[in-house]
This record gives sequence, C-alpha cells and structure tokens, in this order.
Amino acid sequence: MRADNHGVSHLKRVTKPDGRRVAFDLQVMLLVIAMVLVLGALATSLEIHAVLLILTAVLGGCLVLQLVVGRRHGISASNRWRHLASHDALTGLPNRATFIDRLERSWGRSGEVAVLYIDLDGFKAVNDTLGHAVGDDLLIEVAKRLSHGLRERDVAARFGGDEFVAFLADCGRADALDVAERLRVLLSAPYRLNGREVVISASIGVCPPGIGVEPTDAMHCADLALYRAKEEGRDVVREFDAGLAQDTDLWAAAAEELATALRNDALRLVYQPEVDLITGDVVAVEALLRTETLSQSALPLDRLITALEERGLGTQLTEWVLDHALADAAHWRSLGWEGRVTINVSGRALGEGDLVAQVTHALRRHHLPGEALTLEFPESGLKGLREGSARVLDRLRDMGVAATLDDFGSGTSSLDLLRRFPWDYLKVERSLVTDDAGLAVPLARLCAELGHIVIAEGIETHDQLDEQRLAGVRRGQGYLLAAPLRPEDLQVVLAVGSVVLPA
Repeated sequence: MRADNHGVSHLKRVTKPDGRRVAFDLQVMLLVIAMVLVLGALATSLEIHAVLLILTAVLGGCLVLQLVVGRRHGISASNRWRHLASHDALTGLPNRATFIDRLERSWGRSGEVAVLYIDLDGFKAVNDTLGHAVGDDLLIEVAKRLSHGLRERDVAARFGGDEFVAFLADCGRADALDVAERLRVLLSAPYRLNGREVVISASIGVCPPGIGVEPTDAMHCADLALYRAKEEGRDVVREFDAGLAQDTDLWAAAAEELATALRNDALRLVYQPEVDLITGDVVAVEALLRTETLSQSALPLDRLITALEERGLGTQLTEWVLDHALADAAHWRSLGWEGRVTINVSGRALGEGDLVAQVTHALRRHHLPGEALTLEFPESGLKGLREGSARVLDRLRDMGVAATLDDFGSGTSSLDLLRRFPWDYLKVERSLVTDDAGLAVPLARLCAELGHIVIAEGIETHDQLDEQRLAGVRRGQGYLLAAPLRPEDLQVVLAVGSVVLPA
C-alpha cells in the first residue's frame, strides 16, 4: 500500500530505536575507553602530549558522532512535521490542501480526470450512540477501504468529519462510475468495531471527465451530485450532468426568493381539513405554506424549504409558521372549534435549535393549550437523527402536543422510526393510498396493533375512500374530501364542523 497517495500505512507504527539514545550510549562508551587509555598511559609513564592526543582523538570522535546523528534526527523530524502538515492526523489520508494541490498538478498532465465526493450515511448516529472513539475507528477503517478500492494512480483524501474525496487520473466516464460503485459497496459492508457490528452506507457524487474547466469546477459538480444522491435516498452513486446544473441554479434562485419573502413577511398559509371518514367531522387542519408570489412557485415546496434550511433559515421559518398558524387556531377556537392545527416541521428541528422552547413560546403567546397543536415530520428528513431526539417528542407530548410521522412507508427506515420515536399519528404515504396495491388493510392493521392512529392522505376517488373505510382507517385527507382553503373560507367550514362526504 502506498503511504504517499493514501497515507494509511503509517497507522500501524513500528517502534524503532531512538538515534539520539544510541549516540549517547556510544559517546559514554568512548569516554570510558578514553579514561582507561589515559589511566593506562599515566601508569606506564607516557609523556603528557601522548595523553592529550588520546583525549583529543576520543573527544573529536564524540563530536563527529553527535553532529552526524543530530543531522539525521533533524531530517527525520522535518519529514515527520511535513507529513503531519499535509495529511489528516486520524486517517493518514492527504488533507484538503494536499488533495487540491495534487489534483491541480494532475489536471493538465493526466488526461481525463474524474472527481468523487463521498459522504457516510448514518455516521452521526454512530458517533452519538456508540461514542466518538468508535466513530474514529470507523473513519480509519473507511480510509483503509478507500485505499484498497482505488487504483494505484488514484488519490483519496479526507476533508473533515465523514466527508471524503478522491480523484481518478486517466479515467473515462464508465471507469469512473465503476470505481464509484465499487467504493459504495466496499464502504457499505458491515464493520467490526470493538466487538460489535456497525452498519452504515455511503452516498457518492461523481463528476465525470470533461466537466469543468478548472479542478474547482469539477469538485463543485461532484459536490452537487452528492447532494442529489442524498436527496434520492442515500446509499447511491449519482453522476453530475447538465440537467443537474440547470436544476441546481433554479433551486438556488427560488430559495433566495423564498428567503426574501420570509424576511419581508410575504408568505401566507392555507389549510386542508383532516376529516373523519365516517362522520365527515373536521378533526384537524393542516397548515400549508404557499408561495404564489414567487417566480418559481411551481417547484415542490418541501425542496424549497430544504434549500432554505441550508441557508440557516429553518428556525425562522418554523417560528413564522407557528406564529401565524396558532394565531388562526386561536381565532377558530374562540368560535367553538376544538380541533388541532397541524404544522409541518423538518426533522432537523429535532436535532438543531430548541424546538420545545419555540413551541412553548408560541402556545403561550396565543394562549393555547398543547392539545391545539400537532407537529408533522416527514420520514425522509428523519434519517441519521440521534437517539436523544426522541426525548424532544416526549417533552412535547407531555405538553399535549401530538406528533405525526408523515409519508409513512415512503422509505426503508419506516419500521425503525416507529421503534425509535413516540408517534401519535401515522400519515400513510400518498402513493400507497392512490395505487391499487392492496396495502390499506395490512398497513391499517399494523398501525392499529402498534397503537398509532392512521391518516390516509391523497384520497381523490370514491374507490380510494371505500378502500380506506373497509380497512378501518378513520381519518383522511384529499381533494375528494376537501381542498386546501384560505383561512377565511375555512372558517365557514369550521363553523359547521364537518364536510359532506361523497355517497
């Protein structure tokens, strides 16, 4: 294994004798010999100049030995400091500065160059649940697997945290994708650490050869591809293409417009009723953000909100929605309606900031009990959350605030999320309601046995309504039941308290 490119071979160090200690021992030995010779010379009545010659020779030898060993040790220390300055201290891989320097030097002389951006899925959960020592061991093993999975002429580096990069010299597009897929499989295989098995996965963004004029362009493109890979479910390889570049620019512009609208209080809410499928009673209303004033209003809002969170504005958006939705809820309760208002919250809110304090402050400001509010979390945004996040939901439930797992069944972690978090409601993913897959009955039975109330969203036809009723589902949303309404229009419905269900 090459320590030059990958730097992992130094992780198993061999203890070597210290050169300075050896030199000291030799000098002591020479001095002892000198003393013996001097004493012998004096005993045999040699002239004083002969004794001085012996001492000069011995001391000169000691001085030469000290200079030689000192010079060699200085060179060794210099090399060691140079290595530490250019490599990651934990994994031994080149660091960011070294990687960029080698990529720039390889860019113009190695033909086609591909860049890979690699991120570990679930690493934060390992750190939070098993400790940072196990997390460090995991990163070391990841570095070793990267080194084994790359070709001799490729270079990998650690940029920090669980973020790694690599460039593939003299590499065509097909080869780059093959290498990326091989690395994904290698990094996703189970790890044996401290006597236990640890399982994570890897998302990889690939910038193929020929993309970007400069190395920094290729790195940026690989990073964008990685972001899309994580959006598409993680544990995948995603290649950068022109469509992704155009899409990214579009999202960035729209997110900036949304941020401006938030700062200027130019957003608004509409509400879609959640209906009892037997009686037609409106048991809750879901607050939905609307952005018709934006030029890119046709873009899915959940992605826009994610982009807004990337700009550090997620907390402000949550506060805005809480304030406006609870203000409407307080008005409706004053008219006699006692249902809940449901607010969509990103999974990040469980791990960042203080969601409990936000909710407590908003409820007090509008003089509402916790029973007036439900927080809805999309399944896709809950991956990688630490176990302590469940305690946030526990504290909210103690206040009377309910929690809904949205899009249940849309991903591979649904059952794990049921085990880890205390949900009150499960909102079944729209495609499982609209597709004729025969899943309504087993899903409803599973949720009932686990003690969760099922909400079917996306009910748009009579057959879908009948199927959910037959499955025992009592709550639902969809355009067949009621479309999203402006607050003033919803007030008329809430005054009656129910909607007319289709025959």
